Amino acid sequence: MRSRVGLGGFAPDPNAQSVSSAPARRVVVGEEVSLLGTTISTCDLMSVMGRVESNLRDCKHLGIAVGVTFCGRAAAEAADVAGVFSARLRVKQLAMRASARISGIVEHVTLEVEKGAKIGAELSSVDQAPGRICRGPRRTGARVLDCLCYP
Repeated sequence: MRSRVGLGGFAPDPNAQSVSSAPARRVVVGEEVSLLGTTISTCDLMSVMGRVESNLRDCKHLGIAVGVTFCGRAAAEAADVAGVFSARLRVKQLAMRASARISGIVEHVTLEVEKGAKIGAELSSVDQAPGRICRGPRRTGARVLDCLCYP
């Protein structure tokens, strides 16, 4: 069994009572689960412990566990990557753990990289929080995902 996603100090405690009366909007992709070809939007927390080939927009916290892959476009306030991310990521706070591998295009406000992390991406530092960058498939008939994922 894989360890849970380490979200760098901003992961909510699943057993804690919510201070807000609004229900939490969480998406959890469990071990040995694949999520393919959809757009996920407006979630508070997306925890990836399985394989995702999808787009994500308007997410507060994205966590990708060790040994798993997220392939697609993502826009989040904060991301903690311990696994593999491939394609396009726009994020305010990005934490890359030692086991992380990122390729594609990454736009970030702040970046934290642990020794051992591998970056094969075009990095851009931006001065503002992420906007909506994932709008689904183009009208030209292009595929939702146009990325190379690690095996």
